[in-house]
Amino acid sequence: MAFIDIFNFKKYFAKASDSQVARYGHVNALASRITSPVAYTQETSTGTTVEINSYCGTITLAGPIPSNTNILFRVNCPLVKETSVILLTVQYGDIADYQDDVSYGIPILADGLFWISAKCLTASSSTGTPTKFHYLILN
Repeated sequence: MAFIDIFNFKKYFAKASDSQVARYGHVNALASRITSPVAYTQETSTGTTVEINSYCGTITLAGPIPSNTNILFRVNCPLVKETSVILLTVQYGDIADYQDDVSYGIPILADGLFWISAKCLTASSSTGTPTKFHYLILN
């Protein structure tokens, strides 16, 4: 598979009727969704509902994840469909937090919303700083 330069589509077009437009058009549609991530921070607690309206971004928790404790919060987003795929990754707030084993997932997915569940599995300490979740919604 050849590398596609998503920042310079002009080099793929010899003329307006070029047949390669169809080949690379789907990449352009995806690029518009992932090139402008948005950052959100919970307001009061790790259980606070988050309101988002973007296909990708970062959700920062209001505080650390307590040791051996489940947190669960709702994410409202009109772009989410029941058939969406939500890609989710965790980013620790501090280098010392990498020792904390955080288990996370999406237990509920419906039109207009999804839930994020997380648990710090390290019994001896919570994460020292707020954890960030990076998300990408694929429809």
